[in-house]
Order: sequence, then structure tokens, then C-alpha cells
Amino acid sequence: MAIVAGSSNQVYNCLLTGDFCTCPSYTFTVLVKMESLMCKHLLAVHLAEALGEFNSKTISDEDFAAYMSFDNTTNDKSSQDPGASALPRN
Repeated sequence: MAIVAGSSNQVYNCLLTGDFCTCPSYTFTVLVKMESLMCKHLLAVHLAEALGEFNSKTISDEDFAAYMSFDNTTNDKSSQDPGASALPRN
């Protein structure tokens, strides 16, 4: 899983196996309309991996569960970092 900051400071979760993103664009453009293969967040993650600009951390199952159970209604997980951050470096 990659945690990606969107252009509007929203934080999205990208699952690399199966290519999935929690952003609205992925839901609408990829899943509903089937106009694209992926959203810009997944593209950024794949580019970061290919360029060697991908930071990753291994976390415990408990930390992952805590991250995933965080209140998703605000979609702001930036204040809660269990160590799962996989953002491309600047």
C-alpha cells in the first residue's frame, strides 16, 4: 500500500497489487466510466517505483489495522502516521 498526498491535500491509499486507489477519480473514471486504467495517484506511485524514488516502511499488522481503522470521513491521515508512509521523495 502506498499513501499518496493529492493536489488538494487529501490523503489517498493506493493498493499496488491490483491497482486500486481510494480517490474519487479512480472510482468514477476507472471503475464506473472505464475511461482510464488508473488515476494520477497510482501513476505517481508506479513512476516513483520505476525511478527509485519510493520510500517504504514495513509495519506490523496491528499498526496497519490501526491506520486502516482511522476515521476515513475526514480523509486526513497525515496526523496519524503508523509508519506506513510510502510517499515519493521530493
